[in-house]
Amino acid sequence: MKKSIALLLAAGGLALAAASVALAAKTDGPKPAKATFMTKYDLNKNGKLDADEIAQIKSDFLADPRGDLKRLDADHDGKLSDAEAAVLAGKAQRETGKKPGAKKKKDL
Repeated sequence: MKKSIALLLAAGGLALAAASVALAAKTDGPKPAKATFMTKYDLNKNGKLDADEIAQIKSDFLADPRGDLKRLDADHDGKLSDAEAAVLAGKAQRETGKKPGAKKKKDL
């Protein structure tokens, strides 16, 4: 009886350890968060990506087309087109919830 309890406890411990290792492996490889993306590229903090900010994104993409910005290349042609940049700019505005040119309370 004692052996079967010890065996069950050991099996449960192994299952728990395997689950935690699997979860840790699943969360490896951090991807840039949307907030981090906007923090990095929306330099004037107006809630949208302006032409110069989009130019910086394109430049960073060209420097490393297989890097973190790869997901932006919707047609997978190895470059960011104006259409892809326009979609990106629209998404950025929707995700931040800011209207272009919106002022913060402290600006008023």
